[in-house]
Formats: sequence, C-alpha cells, structure tokens
Amino acid sequence: MNYQLHKHNDATETARAVAERILQQALAKADVGQKLHVAVSGGSTPKLLFEIMGEEFQYKMPWQSINIFWVDERCVAPTHPESNYGMTYDALLRKSYIPNDNIFRIKGEEMPIVANAEQHDIEHGPTIAVRQGFAQKGGVTLGLVGGHLLA
Repeated sequence: MNYQLHKHNDATETARAVAERILQQALAKADVGQKLHVAVSGGSTPKLLFEIMGEEFQYKMPWQSINIFWVDERCVAPTHPESNYGMTYDALLRKSYIPNDNIFRIKGEEMPIVANAEQHDIEHGPTIAVRQGFAQKGGVTLGLVGGHLLA
C-alpha cells in the first residue's frame, strides 16, 4: 500500500484539501455507479472539515453517491451538545443534499449503546465491502490537530 504525506499551512487549508479529496473520490465512484463510504469520527476535531464541505461543497458534491457512517457516538440524544451526530448534522448534514438513506448514525440515545452498535452492524454491514475481515471504507476522518488531519 502506498501512502502520501500532504502538508498544508493551517487547519483550514488542510480541511479544504481533505474536502477536495473526498469530492474527487465521490465523483469517481459516481461515474461508475458506486458509492463512496466515509466513516467519520465525532467530537470537535472534524467540525471544520464538515463546515467547509457544507458551505463550499454543497453544490459540487455528488451527495447521492456518498454514504456516511459514524465510528463512535456518545450515549446522548442527537440534540445534546456532546452528540457526534448532532455536531455533524449542524456543521454538514443540514446544509448538504445527502439523502437520509445515505446517513448511518449510531443512535446514542438508545440504551444499551453496545446492542445499538451491533444492530447498526447488522442493518448496514451488507452495504460495505469486507476484505480479509476488515470493512473497506472510502475514508475515515480521525482528527484535526494543529493543522494535521489523519485520514
């Protein structure tokens, strides 16, 4: 597997570059009738990326060709200030044209969260290719710290 290091001057430039990369991958998938599966982390670190995608890419992005999955969630309602889904909704989803059927959130308000996560896997597992026991996502946002976005 080949890896490339991308350096940018600040967090905004980094987030914009990642949004551009997601756009390129989503367009390539759309061209062949496939979907790009993107797994997102919650919290405040990816918020800048989501804001840029929701504001600058809302008309460019082929939203119908993107599935968004969460990799974690807090045990709170989606309207709670600490909800990862809630942050993503405010920063991206309410501004974009992504179909509801392409949004796969973990329902943190439903207890127990472990059973809910297992149900999430049961309901949505078949939509994701698996290779050697690992889900094959189009990208995973892991965090934005000091202008560094790991994906």
